[in-house]
Amino acid sequence: MFKKHLPKKYTPIIMVALALLALLVVAIVAGLDSKLDFIWDNNQPTTSTPVAIDTSDWKIYRNEEYGFEFKYPEDLTKKENNPNDKALLYIEFNKYNKKYFLFGVYKTEEQLSAKQWLDNKWAGYSGKWPGTYQETKINNYDVTLATLDNRKNEDPFRCYMRYALFYKNNILYSFYLEELCNQNDNKDIEVENNNSINLFDKIVSTIRFK
Repeated sequence: MFKKHLPKKYTPIIMVALALLALLVVAIVAGLDSKLDFIWDNNQPTTSTPVAIDTSDWKIYRNEEYGFEFKYPEDLTKKENNPNDKALLYIEFNKYNKKYFLFGVYKTEEQLSAKQWLDNKWAGYSGKWPGTYQETKINNYDVTLATLDNRKNEDPFRCYMRYALFYKNNILYSFYLEELCNQNDNKDIEVENNNSINLFDKIVSTIRFK
């Protein structure tokens, strides 16, 4: 068989066309890659880098009856509520007349763990605590951290809740960070909420028991 050859005058035109086609393919691929990167970046949760928090000028809340103390920022106001059949001690810490975190001391049934206590507390809402549990230590004290974080989900409210539960001698000491929500996915609110979470964790880290 004989190969058919195109006239030489068409060869430069074909080469230019192929070069333009190659450039077009490269541009399309690069554009798609850039678009995918943009979509990925905009779906990543914004996080704030924790900064060192100075507690040297914080106030100290001390309770001799139940043998504990912890520090809290001086711009928080403390409001003690009367004990009831559920709480031996119940304190609100507010910021700008808005609840920031709650601290409670509870008498529990014998052999009731911190996890079981919280599941019972939430039984009337969702059957049990809907978040996660983490067993760890703070200042060599055993603590159960219970966290509900749906900020990465499609939930329009994008809320965050957190408990730090210390259990000693059938007495449960509970720190509860008031629910933080960001309904409109506002970046400023997200940063503010992250700062509140970091501050709450710092407050919890200052607890001491006798």
